[in-house]
Amino acid sequence: MKPRRGLAAGGGVDVRALADELGASLVRAVREAAADDFGRVRSGRGATTISWYAFALEYLKVRWVQVSVKTRNEANDALCSITMAMLRRARGRPDDELLRRALRNWAFVIPRPDARTAPTEVWLALDWVARASRPLDDLLDLVVMRGVLQALRLKQDGTIAAAETQWRKCTTLVNSVRYAIEVGRLRADPVANVSWRITETVQQVDPPGWSSIPRRRGTCSARSSASAATSGRGGGRLVGLFAGMYYAGLRPAEAVAVSRPDCDLPAAEWGSVVLHATRPSVGKK
Repeated sequence: MKPRRGLAAGGGVDVRALADELGASLVRAVREAAADDFGRVRSGRGATTISWYAFALEYLKVRWVQVSVKTRNEANDALCSITMAMLRRARGRPDDELLRRALRNWAFVIPRPDARTAPTEVWLALDWVARASRPLDDLLDLVVMRGVLQALRLKQDGTIAAAETQWRKCTTLVNSVRYAIEVGRLRADPVANVSWRITETVQQVDPPGWSSIPRRRGTCSARSSASAATSGRGGGRLVGLFAGMYYAGLRPAEAVAVSRPDCDLPAAEWGSVVLHATRPSVGKK
């Protein structure tokens, strides 16, 4: 006959069995608390507040259905930059390339991929981000806020990003802050008290690279590309595409949208084209 749980064979208390049972209960409690507290961090006063990362996931879910595919891609990129700037210094930090890839391809997309299908390094990276993310309230700290705004100015290589890129990322930050105030996550606007403006970039052509710029006289790579396009299927349309980009300075998305009625093409003089639409192509991912 087996002894009852918690009782030794001689009728006494089996301390080891009770300890094992108590330990298992504590482990379950800790795991349940951790699951309920995912994305939340402790402030200095002991209160619990949502982390920036958890809030960003919440904000993206609300924002996703309201915007176009292109805007979703821009919001994804901006939230990645802000999240990287809102990480505390903690042990075990993955390299920046892995962090950005995990955030861009697995975290800030809707619907979110199943974590069980993610590579191990991606799952560990996102777990580290959830633990290392600063509280959302830290945006009210001017030093932290300036650090975030500075991060939005830079590209991944540390150089100044284009003014339009800075503006798009800043717009995402402002919209997310407004949403946080609206739902009661923030008590004040952290952007209002910061003097910040977009940094203009100066683009300079390197003289040794002049040979790569299409020229109107002599050997011209643009003309060669347009001529070569006629040999393939749909060559006539491609000639118009390259010619519009080369002669009129159109962007690809603008050149694709141009049709014959949009063009005024005299036999001898320069003509004109009326741009009434643009057709940007955004990848499904």
